[in-house]
Amino acid sequence: MDDARLEFDRMYAAIANSQVYRQIVHRAFPDLSEWLTPYSAIDLALLERIAQILNVGPNSSFIDLACGLGGPGLWVCERTGASLVGVDFAGAGINAARELARQRGTARASFVDADATHTCLPAKTFDGLMSIDAIQFMDGLSVATEIARLLRPGGIVALTTWEALADDLPIATVAKDYCAVFKAAGFSIRHYESLANFRERENALYASVEFYRDALREEIGEDANPLLEEAHDGLARAKEPPRVRKIFLAARCD
Repeated sequence: MDDARLEFDRMYAAIANSQVYRQIVHRAFPDLSEWLTPYSAIDLALLERIAQILNVGPNSSFIDLACGLGGPGLWVCERTGASLVGVDFAGAGINAARELARQRGTARASFVDADATHTCLPAKTFDGLMSIDAIQFMDGLSVATEIARLLRPGGIVALTTWEALADDLPIATVAKDYCAVFKAAGFSIRHYESLANFRERENALYASVEFYRDALREEIGEDANPLLEEAHDGLARAKEPPRVRKIFLAARCD
């Protein structure tokens, strides 16, 4: 966990104010708001779906779990009028998210540095929870149990993650069936979908990283290496049979 925290901390610190990374994201996903530069491969349609399924508004609150730089959660916050608490274990991400909220003038958003499986936030307090491309790095039942603790009865979780199609993935925590995981934590599944175009979205981001390779390395130096390596490996994997599938899952806390 400490190694992962340091890795994400370093990456978020490197890209938080990177103009080149902003160009990378918006070359790949031109429909995103100019201020929104997520670390994951997401587009406007996905954020709209999350906002709709969470069904939160001005008199409700929601969590963005593993919020990273904070942009997706802030977008949903502004879109719905609900109050936001962003949670991430990387301090650099939390600092960047707080600064982004300040720049956006979004007073109803706050961010806390905490582990997603043990947030220390008050129980049965939140009406919804979103998480984008994160829980595959955690023990599935632990994080689902924490989400159940945080949500009010009837609260909705909406998330994207990867499910394993093979037994020997390098990340051992990737589950094969997140519906079963969330059912075991006391949720009823409202929606489950394998996202058929996830490779297309990821490849668009990887290709954009490759396009700006030299500029990114010039701007942030050796901190660009993990991004460049991920893009290179991701484009190479695109020619192989998939070993994971990306899913969209929504569930109700019973």
